[in-house]
Amino acid sequence: MATALAIHHYGTGDIRDDHGWGCVYRCLQMLVSTLEGQPVPTMTQLLRFFGLWERYARGGSRGPDLWLEPPDAARYLRARCGATPVEWLYLPDADESGSAAMRRCTPRHYRRQRRVLTDSRQLLAVLAAHFEAPRPHPFIIDNGISAYILADYTPGDDRPVHLVDPHVTAAARATRRHTSDFLTDSPLWMLCSAWASAA
Repeated sequence: MATALAIHHYGTGDIRDDHGWGCVYRCLQMLVSTLEGQPVPTMTQLLRFFGLWERYARGGSRGPDLWLEPPDAARYLRARCGATPVEWLYLPDADESGSAAMRRCTPRHYRRQRRVLTDSRQLLAVLAAHFEAPRPHPFIIDNGISAYILADYTPGDDRPVHLVDPHVTAAARATRRHTSDFLTDSPLWMLCSAWASAA
């Protein structure tokens, strides 16, 4: 099981109008909450870090113009948390059609790191190994439309995928369990976790 996290979801904290664009921000807050000694950033702090505060402050469209992806989260983890990001891309279709949903990065970002998984068995093996490690951190997983926290993956369970969903508006409804098909049937997952924060 991943290190305990604080649930952050839509409509909480200093910015409450993040419906439709804030899921990776909320997932990043949850991931940071598992890093010992790291303060959880506010939404305003994240928007400023990613250079999107002015765009947000102008108002208007609150959709894809403000979206982040897991590689953005990895950049924050390195720069502000002293953490080593763990990144993977799950792209099972030979024609890479799933990559069309990627907005801020491309498969090349992951290829440079040799972090592309093209088979569902590879994906599940990577997740199993990650969560078997001592005190693992959760993954941010993003299919190009919605992002979640993958808090645990327990092979052998009927519903081994333990998700925290930032799209809800009440923490009590944020956690749910799924079968492995939730992961393996998707044409795209961008994933980001962390090894550990620097001492």
